[in-house]
Amino acid sequence: MSQQSYRGPGTQVVVQQAPSNSLGTAGFVLALVGWVSCGFLCPLGFLLSLFGLGKQPRGLAIAGTIIGGLGSTFLAFFGFALVMGLLGIGAVVDSTIALAETYTAMSQAADDVRQKYNENETLPGDTTGTVIVSKHIDGWSNPLRYRMVNDKEFELISNGPDGLADTADDVVSDYPAVPPPKPSQTRPGPQPTPQPNGPGDRNPDLIPTPADGVNKPALPDGQSGNNVNPIDPVAAAQARVDRAQDALRQYQEQNARIYGYIRTQQAIETYEPIKDTTVKAREMYEAALRAKEQIGVVDPAEVTTYKSEIRPLNDEVIRANAALRKAKRDAALP
Repeated sequence: MSQQSYRGPGTQVVVQQAPSNSLGTAGFVLALVGWVSCGFLCPLGFLLSLFGLGKQPRGLAIAGTIIGGLGSTFLAFFGFALVMGLLGIGAVVDSTIALAETYTAMSQAADDVRQKYNENETLPGDTTGTVIVSKHIDGWSNPLRYRMVNDKEFELISNGPDGLADTADDVVSDYPAVPPPKPSQTRPGPQPTPQPNGPGDRNPDLIPTPADGVNKPALPDGQSGNNVNPIDPVAAAQARVDRAQDALRQYQEQNARIYGYIRTQQAIETYEPIKDTTVKAREMYEAALRAKEQIGVVDPAEVTTYKSEIRPLNDEVIRANAALRKAKRDAALP
């Protein structure tokens, strides 16, 4: 507190100045403004107000301490949530990129396996197949693995983010030994509906069994009823798989343009969210756009019809393969 004296003729007047607390005032102002800045200035206001508590008057310092403390607490929680959110977004982007790279590697590995199939007319075993695909690396820098499902199908497996085999995060994709047809520009017209077999009209997929006069499923190519029991469960199940896959393949060939459009649209939807993250993702996205442009405009009603008609064919392939696996287990075959 300071005093100033004014001397006049025979009179002395003393004026007292009110005490001030600059630290407390500055801390209060910063703490108050800090709420407008989402709490970023609140810690500074809290500290100045805290130091200002040692001086008089302490009213604004107390208010600044309370407001700054609340703002600092809010900022701490908000900052933590913001950092965790950014980390979470980064993890999702990284996972999406790794998954896209994994499927790209699987597609390349599947081509190598199919090349081996074309050379030997049979799929490689698990050990040989794993050696073939191990040069292809998934999105988590681990080699792919191979597993033979049957003589017409195989699986490619990625160990996933944890890098461990046979865990919950493994990525598994099934591939046929014979790839599906490539999309074309034209769609064939409707095919005639096969009529039920009548007298003298045998189904070429069936062979007669003179013993009981009942048609049995045809055996796989290269086999005949003279040296194989036509009622062998494994052979019958394999014949069912062949017929189911042939029916699915024929339908895809008849509707190749729609099939290509659907696969292209799926590729666009996969790579569009991540097209700006890596050069590879951008190339895949642009390639899908070019393929879609080549296919041209497709009526949505055609896509709906295609999906509804192909679903039972896919279901039959799944059921036939399940029946074949069961027949092999019952017969104790590999």
